[in-house]
Amino acid sequence: MTALEPTLVSLLVVTAAAAGVDLALVIVVLGVAPLLGWADPPGTLVFLQAPWVLAAGFAMYAAEAIMERHPASFSIWHVFQRWVRLMGLVLLASMGTAGLPPALRWTVGAGMVAVGLGTYVASSGWQAMVILRGLPRRAQILAAVGVDVTFAALLVLALDRPVQAIVGLAAVALLAAPRLPVAWRGHRAMVEAGRSWIRTLLAPGDWVPAEELPEQVGRAMAGRDDAPGTPPRGTRALLLNRGLEAGWVLAGSGRAWFTSPGIGMVPLNRRQDSLESRDPLHARLPVTAGSQDGELLVRRDGPPRLELEREIPPSA
Repeated sequence: MTALEPTLVSLLVVTAAAAGVDLALVIVVLGVAPLLGWADPPGTLVFLQAPWVLAAGFAMYAAEAIMERHPASFSIWHVFQRWVRLMGLVLLASMGTAGLPPALRWTVGAGMVAVGLGTYVASSGWQAMVILRGLPRRAQILAAVGVDVTFAALLVLALDRPVQAIVGLAAVALLAAPRLPVAWRGHRAMVEAGRSWIRTLLAPGDWVPAEELPEQVGRAMAGRDDAPGTPPRGTRALLLNRGLEAGWVLAGSGRAWFTSPGIGMVPLNRRQDSLESRDPLHARLPVTAGSQDGELLVRRDGPPRLELEREIPPSA
């Protein structure tokens, strides 16, 4: 093959997008679908029909389904999944483009990896936001299953009708585009939560002293009339309201603030709402940041909830 066919490009793009969402599911679909009457995948992807490959794919999918059904295991799982996705996407790209000239093969393969990593971040971030908002477990499962079913269906469609499948993928991308910035922040938040969980196995969480705070935090406090008389302590935190802001909580002299690039620096007060925290990843507090109500989420490598309640004053 010396030139790219639109149908081949469409099939490879859909394959990469689905692999970013769930690598194991793609292995299973590409291995099973041809056995049920759909067309064979291109290149050496036909080798995925081998029984031992299918068995490994089913085992990987079962492991992922179990790990992603709990917030703590979800976050720890995705600390490492970025590298697993990258290696899997490189392998699928190499297999799918077998037979293309070297220059085309490298270009198409790099594009497949980019598409796959993009859908990985978007889908994991979407599921992360469902978890961070504390939605019921049933909603979390439905969100995960819904994403898997959507992309599995697109992949099966792409085997016989790749152009229609790429149109369907474009429609999904357009629907998701407005929420991609929040999904990106959700993905990062859950990865950082997993890292903090691992760090707290070695040492308990605590405040960061003033001398170790980042320079941008010091700049945010400079020149404020309500700056604390004593050096502030800080901790990384998330502010969950209509969206998701990642920043720092600062406390000192009986005051507290939240600062982030998105909203600047705002006073922070604790609301008296009754909030039963069942979040294994964060200390979760109902707060008012500036004029907006939301929830403050502090990772496990920060101070515990009772310490936060002592430092963040209640609303007047």
